Amino acid sequence: MSAALRKSQKNAVQEIKSPKVRVLPPLKAAKRKKILTIDLGKWTTKAVYMEAKGDEYKLLNYAVQPSLPFDPEAFRDGLPELLINLHRATGAQTKRVVISLSMGDVILRSLDMPNAKVSDLRKILKLNPQLYSQEDLKEYIFDCCVFNTAKPQNSEIAAPASTTEDEPKLVVLPNAARQVKVLVGGAMRRLVNDLQEGCAKAGLILEEVTLSQISLINAATSAMGQKLNSQVSALIDIGFRTSTISILVNGEVALTRVVSFGGDQLTSELAKEMEANYRVAEGIKVSLSDKVPDKLKGVLATLCHELRKAIDFFENQYELTVTEALICGASARSKFLVEVLESQMMLSCKTWNPADGLDVAVPSNLRGEMELSSPQLGSAIGAALTWLSAARLNINLLAEKQEEAEQLRRDPVRWTLRAATFLVVLMLGWATLLVGRYAEKNLTLLSLENRLAALSKTSHESDLAANRVSDIQKTLQNLQKLSDNRFQWAGALNALQHTIVDNVEVVRVQLKQNVVTAPATKATKKPNGALVPGKPATQTEEMVLLITVKNYGGVAAAQRFINSIGSSAYFKLFLQKDLPVRIIERTTEGPDVLEPEKISSLYTLALYFTPRITTE
Repeated sequence: MSAALRKSQKNAVQEIKSPKVRVLPPLKAAKRKKILTIDLGKWTTKAVYMEAKGDEYKLLNYAVQPSLPFDPEAFRDGLPELLINLHRATGAQTKRVVISLSMGDVILRSLDMPNAKVSDLRKILKLNPQLYSQEDLKEYIFDCCVFNTAKPQNSEIAAPASTTEDEPKLVVLPNAARQVKVLVGGAMRRLVNDLQEGCAKAGLILEEVTLSQISLINAATSAMGQKLNSQVSALIDIGFRTSTISILVNGEVALTRVVSFGGDQLTSELAKEMEANYRVAEGIKVSLSDKVPDKLKGVLATLCHELRKAIDFFENQYELTVTEALICGASARSKFLVEVLESQMMLSCKTWNPADGLDVAVPSNLRGEMELSSPQLGSAIGAALTWLSAARLNINLLAEKQEEAEQLRRDPVRWTLRAATFLVVLMLGWATLLVGRYAEKNLTLLSLENRLAALSKTSHESDLAANRVSDIQKTLQNLQKLSDNRFQWAGALNALQHTIVDNVEVVRVQLKQNVVTAPATKATKKPNGALVPGKPATQTEEMVLLITVKNYGGVAAAQRFINSIGSSAYFKLFLQKDLPVRIIERTTEGPDVLEPEKISSLYTLALYFTPRITTE
């Protein structure tokens, strides 16, 4: 690439300094026609441009470029330019992109979790990831895929699949392993955010962020569907820093493992053994491996041992036998490497072409390299097939955000605005109709106003007469109440003057009345049908007579006065039975203001009359 071209691409990326990262709702399966998938490997980055036409899938183009540096900041800065280069190199006519992450950057676990919706499972992992993973993964984004290893109904346990193609046998997991498991994938939130920002800066729409191991399984299922559906296979991908193994039973995932050994360790150890540089060792590993068999076998021992351990664990756990291993990845281009794996693992190992079953329509200048490059395109092709076919087995780390976007798209606010617009138009039409009716009614109103003016004089005189009658009635009621109160309090004051004792002088008498009105209640029925009678409205008149006396005789004189009131026949009849007379205030004894030679104190007594209840 020329320096001028690199400079123009860099300037194009820098033009978008602060892109708005948007997550769109997932596209419906029927609308998924073209996609650009990018497999971010540690050594090389692979891109595949594919198209769906009905049930057929066409591989239009592919590109392989060196990967970005491992440093997070350098990766973040260089990602937009890398995406632009891959988009141009493939000639993709779509902005939609799916990115597949290598297993060194993500986690993939097979866990036993509650039988719930995938969205609920994601929330469980988000809130408490340590409960299932036993690791501190709070900064991870998760997605789940529920896969079933249960025995189909009305089927019997079959033996391991036959190695012949004449009569393939269905392989079913034994009873001990029948359960619904959850495949959980996750990646650092920071990495997913970097991918979203990088795509936004490059002007691309990020549809999914998936895992390379899941993509490989879907690619293998597409390329060898009939064969995988009748046997137990180990799908092995030899990556740059890590290798993965996925064991499939009848095409369903039964076990996944990640091995910390890949082509990088293999090439480095080989370079050390041969005392050669890294690139020379890489060339020997791929094309000249027959000259260094013994040294290569020693280096591969670690990888073979780890892969065999995973296979042995599966066979002991499920009591099934893995019939063959399917090898892919850049290192799978070495035939001798495949032979060494087969001899050390004591298992039939074969390479497979991820492009099998596809309509390969790549440009003519790439067709010669297609066979050599296809083993390392498995993840990219699988990611494209997963998205185009909306495959059931999928891990999408943008699923949670896409669900939120879908809910926002279905937000009733949008429909409310449409309804509001319709209502506004309807109201305008209705207003026009009302204007016409208003003019008609206005004429009628004028005639009625004339009639009203003629009647207003008569009605005004009637109102005045009614007001005068109302005032007279109120005056009579007040006079009657005053008469009743004067008559009532006359008896009280008359009785009070007969209760005065020596050394007690009445200073002040105060009358207090309070009327409490209770509204009427209607008759009701209880749940059992019994009738609860209603109650009429009542008025309760509460009366208190406050007497302030000057006491010259001390406590004894005050008590005699209280006893005198209590023994009065009138007060016995009209006062409350419970505490009719109460001392509510008392001053300390001291020289009297008017007669200093006498000692006096002030008492305030409250006489509580029996409340008078009247019914309206």
